Amino acid sequence: MEAGTLQSLGVRHAGTFLLFSYLMWGTHETAEATVRRIRIGAIFDAQGSDEEVAFQAGVHDVNRKRQLFDHTQAAIETKVTYLGNLGPYAAAFQVCQLLQTDVVAILSHVTCQETATLTSLTSELRIPHLTTNKCPDVDLGDFVLSATPDPANVDLALAAYMEDNKWEQIVIFYDKDTNFNRIQTILGTSPENKMAMTIFRVPPVPRTDYDGNIFRLLSRIEADGVKLSNVLILCDGPNTLQLLAQAFVSGPVREGSFWLIGNPEVSDDDIKNTIGTARGVITTISHVLDLSDAARDLISTLPAKITRDFIQNGGKTVIPYSKVFFKTSRTWKGSLGRVAFGPFGHNSRAGYKFLSLKTVNKTAKFVPTGTWSERAGLNMTQRMDWPDIQGVTLRVVTVEDIPFVFEQVRSSGVEYDGFSIDVIKELSKTLNFSFVVYGVADQKYGAPRADGTWNGMIGDVVNKVSMTSV
Repeated sequence: MEAGTLQSLGVRHAGTFLLFSYLMWGTHETAEATVRRIRIGAIFDAQGSDEEVAFQAGVHDVNRKRQLFDHTQAAIETKVTYLGNLGPYAAAFQVCQLLQTDVVAILSHVTCQETATLTSLTSELRIPHLTTNKCPDVDLGDFVLSATPDPANVDLALAAYMEDNKWEQIVIFYDKDTNFNRIQTILGTSPENKMAMTIFRVPPVPRTDYDGNIFRLLSRIEADGVKLSNVLILCDGPNTLQLLAQAFVSGPVREGSFWLIGNPEVSDDDIKNTIGTARGVITTISHVLDLSDAARDLISTLPAKITRDFIQNGGKTVIPYSKVFFKTSRTWKGSLGRVAFGPFGHNSRAGYKFLSLKTVNKTAKFVPTGTWSERAGLNMTQRMDWPDIQGVTLRVVTVEDIPFVFEQVRSSGVEYDGFSIDVIKELSKTLNFSFVVYGVADQKYGAPRADGTWNGMIGDVVNKVSMTSV
């Protein structure tokens, strides 16, 4: 494989080169020209994974250049092992095996359960350990760093968004225990938070285009009278998209509803491709990327962008041995902006942006509506207090009430004029929507019947015969 190809592969996953920065603290001798040999261990789920390819390519690139820090030459030797499906006990065994080969640090990309085992053991043995998997419930300890942004900051941003929009009631969908635990973080950020809350667990989603379990869940929720007006989705990628697709088809995603997607790994393109058009207010949270370096824009995935940051900056600016020194002493500018590590070992400087789906020139697209960072907090740049109805045709019910509304019988049929009709005409010009007006059948404004239903214009709106009334 050519060096250029290996260098390209080396930007496929986050974290590889941060580990090399760890190692040089104990091997750095300023005046020495001799190449130092440093052995590091790596643990992956399976042989030939993308993470292993990126790791080996990164090692090849460092060894080709030799110079990792100013005046220091180093060559990396590797010892790689695989867990397969053997579980956390095998992870502990592999760490012990690696230590017998004199590795000075370990990189891992395994399941969160296995990451927890590795983290506990490497912290106890005081072995530098870098994990490149996102495991929010794993305590990283004193000798472990995660290349991923701090997951708690996502929840803080979501809480700030809901508070700023004055949500008083909310329906939350989650799919697994780790996402359920996020609810307490989100709702516990403010002691004055008194939102009425309804929580539903989304059933496991088969990898098909249609899932009957989610459809039945949504139907039961609506039948029980739960209003899906303000909704927060805390699910993994496939569950988020399946839930959103079913809600869009079956009706809960409607004009006047607000759906907030709390997984920054679900891209706006994924959402747009799933539902195709704008209805209600659909908002997602996403990482804020710094693409001032043109080369960063050419790398498609976030882990790849972070890895490139470590290649360009980590070896030159970071010389840590313990996490305490690292998190307080060194920062650098990367794809997520200024990188610095917080008390729990994650990048705490990563910012987020809110994007809301709307129709622009008859095309659905996401537009920025706000940002959040740990230092600056929430900054809403555009309000989405009212559903976007650009390009929508509203079906409007009315009743004759001169001079506000009166009927005009013309050759083309019955048409409506009056002060109220003039108002909706002006609104349609300003907001770029069209409308069709019809007269309510019983000529009534609306009143409750004995069985609890409504007649008149109110009945048409409640029964979704009409979208609004004048």
